Amino acid sequence: MSHVTYAQNMKTVSIRDLHATTGKFVRETDRETFLITDNGKPLAVLKVATPADVGGTPFPSDHWKRHSPVSSKGDSTRYVTDDRSRH
Repeated sequence: MSHVTYAQNMKTVSIRDLHATTGKFVRETDRETFLITDNGKPLAVLKVATPADVGGTPFPSDHWKRHSPVSSKGDSTRYVTDDRSRH
C-alpha cells in the first residue's frame, strides 16, 4: 500500500513505494512533483522533464565526422586520454 505525504508543495514518497509502483508515479509527474525519501530522509526529486533538462547536444555536431576509426594496438585508454586532451 502506498503511503504519500506532502512537503513544500510536493508529494513525499518512500523509495519502497516508488519501487513498487514506479510507472504510476512517473506518469503523474505531469501533474505532481515528488520528493523521494529513504527511511524518511530526502533522497531525490521526481519531476516532469523540461526542455532545459534535456536540452543541448551531448557532442558537437561534427563529432562523428572528425574521428577516424580506432586502430590502436594495446591499451585503448591511452588513445582515449590523448583524444580527450585534444578537445
